[in-house]
Amino acid sequence: MNTVAPAQAAAHDTIDDVEFERVRALIRDRAGIALAPGKQAMVLGRLLRRVRDSGHASLRSFIDAAAREGSVEAEAFVNALTTNMTSFFRESHHYPVLIEHLRTRLRTQPRANIWCAAASSGEEPYSVAIAVLEALGPRPPLRIHATDIDTEVLALARDAVYPIERVESISEARKRRFFQRGVRSNAGSVRLAPDVRELVDFAWHNLASDALPAGEGFDAILCRNVLIYFDERTRRGVLG
Repeated sequence: MNTVAPAQAAAHDTIDDVEFERVRALIRDRAGIALAPGKQAMVLGRLLRRVRDSGHASLRSFIDAAAREGSVEAEAFVNALTTNMTSFFRESHHYPVLIEHLRTRLRTQPRANIWCAAASSGEEPYSVAIAVLEALGPRPPLRIHATDIDTEVLALARDAVYPIERVESISEARKRRFFQRGVRSNAGSVRLAPDVRELVDFAWHNLASDALPAGEGFDAILCRNVLIYFDERTRRGVLG
């Protein structure tokens, strides 16, 4: 028997134009993400899970809470609307170019720094670490700084544990060298080897509004697959 009152069910299952425009403005202000018109169904599907889990009576009350800077729901709102499409060695043609660039830089300087500006659940920075270890050998003079605005995917990235199907496209040689297969309760999962994890540090960062991460400067910045979610004005600001 359905115990949800009709008015409450309606409040949960629809998003009107006013609420949608509030969401568009809020996610652009918080994360620089440009939500296109017509994305109501996507927004509703992503936010409803949080509305139900948090016990809010309606989508509107959740948005009201998310609009309060520093609130728990403000963080959950950004996490829900952040797209985290990634994979190991995505756009693999970039990696030989990156390695050659790093070799050139390291001929004239003692170490190099790379910034993965939208690390998601970690596949990109760990792919860079694997490529670096293959090309430069153990303990390379290099650090990979990986940041994201989504706190949930950052936690996954730090754990460095993935379902085994996420590495199906990786060669057997790479899997043997750089991944540890889970056993017993962890069967069906893999974890990055310690020498891969040691090259990467993860931190929260809002690419659209925060200053560059502190450090000595970067020899390469990987940001192509995050700029596509920004409008032209925000892209120019980030690149500037």
